[in-house]
Amino acid sequence: MGYSTSATLANGVVSTSRTALAYPPCTGGASKATLATAGVPGVVSTGTTTTETLSKVTSSSRSSYVKNTITGPRVLSGLISADAVIAETSVSQAAPGAAPVATDSSRFVGLRIAGLPAISSSVKPNTVLTVPGLGRVTLHKVVRTATSVDVVMVEVVTNRVFDSLPTGSVIRIGASATSVI
Repeated sequence: MGYSTSATLANGVVSTSRTALAYPPCTGGASKATLATAGVPGVVSTGTTTTETLSKVTSSSRSSYVKNTITGPRVLSGLISADAVIAETSVSQAAPGAAPVATDSSRFVGLRIAGLPAISSSVKPNTVLTVPGLGRVTLHKVVRTATSVDVVMVEVVTNRVFDSLPTGSVIRIGASATSVI
């Protein structure tokens, strides 16, 4: 699956559901979700977001592909911003019993964090920062298993109250998760 934004309150209640959410069909095929804008008012906003998925299933092979593209994401009026965020993953299995191959082609274009000029678009996966006045920020978060790869390009865990989001809330921007079963 892939999606553009989500926010979950510290108590586990969902503040916003996943935007531009799309799933690759289990039996093969494509899907796509596009929104002109997405976000949480006062917390995160984006320009156009598109999630594209593709899955292929044959008697001898399986594959899954998800690409989420977000233009102009901004967290808290630009504390974190980018020209674009692309969360792109795929997993393929060439033959029954063969080891799946997972790829992560995710990237930032024009990534900026106010007060941290050393951060650039070439940030390494699983970079964790403490951003003053915001909280813990994980950039290009990657979780791999033997059959899957899961990416969230920006994950913020707040350290103070923001509008309707209490301390400890989680904001996610740019997600792509693929797997074969």
